Amino acid sequence: DVDTSANTIPENFAVDQDLPIRVQALHEDFPDRVYKYSLLNDHDGRFEINEDTGRVRLRKRLDFEAATSYTIVVVATATDLVFVTRLTNNQDQSLFFLQEQLGAELDPPV
Repeated sequence: DVDTSANTIPENFAVDQDLPIRVQALHEDFPDRVYKYSLLNDHDGRFEINEDTGRVRLRKRLDFEAATSYTIVVVATATDLVFVTRLTNNQDQSLFFLQEQLGAELDPPV
């Protein structure tokens, strides 16, 4: 969360409104890096996050008698990281020939 104050929300908080919660990922070596945000658990669609701003929004009514707190886990993914992986080919089977010498004729001869 961007601020360090406690995240306390009244159970009658309006649905479809941004909560007073905003996350922001920062990397001190790459301060201009752009991140996309997602929720690891949205508690059955109760919460959503704006992937660009990190603002968390209430999507379903809260009920204090059903749950006194929620743990929201946010995943921040850097959008400028690109990885290239090269594959090496491992022979699944050994090659074998039925003849000791193989030949071919080209038509027309070279």
